[in-house]
Amino acid sequence: MRLIVLAAGEGTRLRPLTSDRPKCLVTLKGKPILGWIIEHANEVGISIIDVVSGYKAEMIQYKEVNKCHNDRYFETNMVYSLWCAREKMVDQEVIISYGDICYSSDILARLKQDNGEVSVAIDKGWLNYWKARFDDPLDDAESLKINTQGHITEIGREIRSMSDVDGQYLGLVKLSVSGVSRLLDTIEMISSCGIEVNGRRFEDMYLTDLLDYMIGQGVEINAVEINRNWVEIDDMQDRELAERISVLEDGKITFKE
Repeated sequence: MRLIVLAAGEGTRLRPLTSDRPKCLVTLKGKPILGWIIEHANEVGISIIDVVSGYKAEMIQYKEVNKCHNDRYFETNMVYSLWCAREKMVDQEVIISYGDICYSSDILARLKQDNGEVSVAIDKGWLNYWKARFDDPLDDAESLKINTQGHITEIGREIRSMSDVDGQYLGLVKLSVSGVSRLLDTIEMISSCGIEVNGRRFEDMYLTDLLDYMIGQGVEINAVEINRNWVEIDDMQDRELAERISVLEDGKITFKE
């Protein structure tokens, strides 16, 4: 199994911290986010780690990682970055991680153990965290609906009410070997046919757009339910909050409300 970290973006909302480094190298409790990601991957037995770099790529200097580059990082989004790593994914079990999230190794272990073709970590305890991040948590929340079989039936769309949100997407996705094949085939079709999803072209798509499209194509996506113990660091307020709610003991990081 390998871990692919999507870390090409400029992180403009974290300036001045990202004036001289990519977003994934912003620190939390004295260690870069990417450093935590690598450490937790190693803890659960994942040693092959690829980082899709872009902005300030030369600053990523970890001997533990392989880099592939999105040279269009300034004008593209997550799905395009993932496509840049397609050759690394073939015939592999893969976990995809955003580069601006920090999570406990327990979450990664649970996702790794799930036997679905496509599995997505979902935070059921997201609401209090969103309330701490946003004046109105519905402003940033996206739809996520889970059926009684534990499959996601909708993800990443605009919401009308809290009833559209059964949990919150973290930015962690696991693919079996066949799941990788399905995902890459779907991206190739979307790209070659000029298909738009939720009003976005291939170059502009979020990973949630791709997952939502795959659901519409009949792919079953497992919800791996967790309850907090992660943070997203998208802007300066996020980082300040993450520093306040993170707990560092014996070199291990966890998160409280």
